[in-house]
Amino acid sequence: MMAVLRLAAETVRRLLMARLQFWHLVGNDIVHITGTMLALAPAAVAGVSLPALFLSMAAGAAAAVFVGVVQLPAAELRLLRAGTAGLRAVMSFAAWRSLQAALRPAALLGSRALVALLVSTAAVGVLEAGRLVVAPLQVVINGAGSFLLSNFVAKMRQDAVAGQRLVHRATWLLIIGTGVGGVALTLLANPLGTLLTGQAVDPLLVLGWVAYLMVWAAGLPHVTEVVARRMSRHIFFVRLADSALGIVLVAVVTVLSGSVIAVPWLMACGGIYSAWHVRRLAIRSRREARTA
Repeated sequence: MMAVLRLAAETVRRLLMARLQFWHLVGNDIVHITGTMLALAPAAVAGVSLPALFLSMAAGAAAAVFVGVVQLPAAELRLLRAGTAGLRAVMSFAAWRSLQAALRPAALLGSRALVALLVSTAAVGVLEAGRLVVAPLQVVINGAGSFLLSNFVAKMRQDAVAGQRLVHRATWLLIIGTGVGGVALTLLANPLGTLLTGQAVDPLLVLGWVAYLMVWAAGLPHVTEVVARRMSRHIFFVRLADSALGIVLVAVVTVLSGSVIAVPWLMACGGIYSAWHVRRLAIRSRREARTA
């Protein structure tokens, strides 16, 4: 029940994004969280169980769906008709986009598995502690991707040059913002690590995760531009090579050194290739768009 309602809530969120109604989206998310907490409150008195937790999350998602539908224009909802026109193109785009989105978490899972196999499960805990410290930056970058995709599509329809300017501004803003925030988190690595995991975290490990996120942030606007031009299949293969390179480097260096400090730095190396290649794809897609 929770999974189905969460998918419905995410569908409503995507509709709000497509309409560039981001403040409505914020309100929708607040309703989602509030509904979950209110549904969870009675269970918290007797002790929260997993079924109660999932049921509460389902209730929050249902509240978000209701509020989201109310926020959408009634005229658009009345015009909805079931049909198959364009279904094949939508399914193809969605499939490649989903596969592409799964690559980054899959690569991180692969790196954790390698560390557990080649070093120890305790070393995986150390690695994850460093990642938890920079988790706020990861959330911001993820959110920026959704925001940029909707805005770029809207600007591209009006003025291709305006869309290109948006990509350039977003690239520098994300790189600088991630760098500044990352330096601050690195300086606070020990107290934050103690707060989150109960022990201090090596600042060099945190800085490695910051480097990983900076490379991700540098390529994200160009990824958004290429995806907006319906080239999600191309992005998948670039990201596949990026992930494979990172995992191979992690395996080799971990065997030789037995240390986890280098893992995020090595994953960032694959990201550098991805950012470079995606930028070339973006430039090529602009030329093709102008020709068309």
